[in-house]
Amino acid sequence: FMCLFPLELCISENSSEKHCPLCNSVQVFDEEGNDVTPQPLHQGESGAGPPKSSRLFLDEISTEFPRKNKTYTEICKNRPGNEKYTERSAQTLHPQNKHKLTQSDSVTTTETGEAQRRHHRDSGAEHSASLGSSSGTESATSSMRDLEVCVSEAEVQSLLSGDTLLHSLMVMERSLVANTLQDKLAAYRLLPVLPDPDSPCAAPQTSPEASGPALVHLWSFSCDLTLGRRVNSLVWNKNNPDLLAVGYGASESSSSAGLICCWSLKNPTWPERVVPCDSPVTALDFSVKSPCQLAVGMEDGTVMICSVHSPQSNTSVLHSRACPHKHVAPVLQVKWTLQDVGLRDDKDEALVSAATDGRICKWFVSNNGLDCTDMMKLKRVKSAKKLSTEKTTDTKPENILSALTPGMCVHFHPKESGVYLVGTWEGLIHKCSSSNTQQYMDTYKKHFGPVLGVSYSPLCPGVFLSCSSDWTVQLWTEERLTPALSLSSGHRAVLAVQWSPKAAAVFGAVSETGLEIWDLQSSILDPLVALAAPPSLSLTSLLFTSHTDCALVGDSGGRVCVYLLRDVPDCTGTGDKTHFNTTNHFF
Repeated sequence: FMCLFPLELCISENSSEKHCPLCNSVQVFDEEGNDVTPQPLHQGESGAGPPKSSRLFLDEISTEFPRKNKTYTEICKNRPGNEKYTERSAQTLHPQNKHKLTQSDSVTTTETGEAQRRHHRDSGAEHSASLGSSSGTESATSSMRDLEVCVSEAEVQSLLSGDTLLHSLMVMERSLVANTLQDKLAAYRLLPVLPDPDSPCAAPQTSPEASGPALVHLWSFSCDLTLGRRVNSLVWNKNNPDLLAVGYGASESSSSAGLICCWSLKNPTWPERVVPCDSPVTALDFSVKSPCQLAVGMEDGTVMICSVHSPQSNTSVLHSRACPHKHVAPVLQVKWTLQDVGLRDDKDEALVSAATDGRICKWFVSNNGLDCTDMMKLKRVKSAKKLSTEKTTDTKPENILSALTPGMCVHFHPKESGVYLVGTWEGLIHKCSSSNTQQYMDTYKKHFGPVLGVSYSPLCPGVFLSCSSDWTVQLWTEERLTPALSLSSGHRAVLAVQWSPKAAAVFGAVSETGLEIWDLQSSILDPLVALAAPPSLSLTSLLFTSHTDCALVGDSGGRVCVYLLRDVPDCTGTGDKTHFNTTNHFF
């Protein structure tokens, strides 16, 4: 405020204080005449009168402050050269005391929108409205400008294609699939099925169909890439029993291209590896010593070895396209086998293939890829009627050999790696040795059509099965040239046959119309379980699991269905007894 009286009239007796008789206010000056009057903390409104000073405050100003100022001035004058005074610094700002155990940044939420322009016809004026961005936290707010991070397109692509993100997505996808298919995967691994706590409790339903042998469908390996393709081959990995390789033929859209998919039980909805092929895939087999190497046979006669360890499908691939001795007809079977090398105790692994050009070839790696040598040439037998004579005399009928006959399948002895069986187009089964490339050891004759599959028993090595397009399955022993048992239940060609790895008397057979599970101890007239093929589809391949009671069946639509063998006899741990009973009963 402004005092109207002259300054001389406001001077009081004390030289450091001046009083204004009109406004009754006090002004304080130091020794040099500077105004050091404390300003009021509260500023009144414009036009209001001067604030009234408290009498107690005026007395304190007039007596206490001048005395303290005088004392401080004397101390400052006596400080230079006095030993009683020392200078030191002091921290007057104290940090806040800890009052909680942990502290974290608050969660920031942001709402964004895009600007929009609206036209109002009534007023004819153009109004624009924009939705801004707002953000909020639990204890503080921030704007979008503070949260903006400039990321280039190259960095985004590098992040999306990085191995870390792909691995995290794979783990998350496997976790979701395992949670969704928990009951199916538990039944596959013969584990108790845990009830879902979130599902409503329902009383268990019992029906007469629930008892007795049956095939229970668990799930199917299929995706968009495999739909419409014929499943030609199934094989388990020798080291990882959860890894399945499936070979597919050509689809309707691509008449010449094949496909290989490696499926994992941890994610039955999408394959772990996908390998495109130039020709339809007809045969697959995993290596024993190098489990990541997969041998592939194709319809154009190519034999290929690819590595499924690498995610890139075009790496570590060896093929026989540059081989001058390659197959010139479809390769129907490829097998890895261990063979003796010289006088050493260890065995080397060799790849063997059978094709419809009448040759059994052994493959090895060369500079140009894969090269081969002939293990056996399947020459046609003219005197086929004499081969039906039983092996009762020491002398065998003399065969008259001519042109080559197509080889349809091959299977090696489970104990003697140098002995193998070959099924031919003319219905004969030749027993061959890897040490003799000119003559057959024995020839088994019974089928009237091409032999489509042969299989040695893993629990009874002297017994083997064969299936043919003549609608029959034959049970053989190595000592007899005629079958011990002939089985037939349908009117279609039997495409595949395989022994169960857990029961010596159980085997499965697949035809175009369905799947049959036989138990020779229960019945030799009818199959134990029969499953019809889906409408408009035909079954093509069969594969048993080695550690569980399940069977895999491929069809012409690109699906591989997994079935649980419920209440099927399991002779694990009693293999000797089963072998004794089965052998005495039939042989």
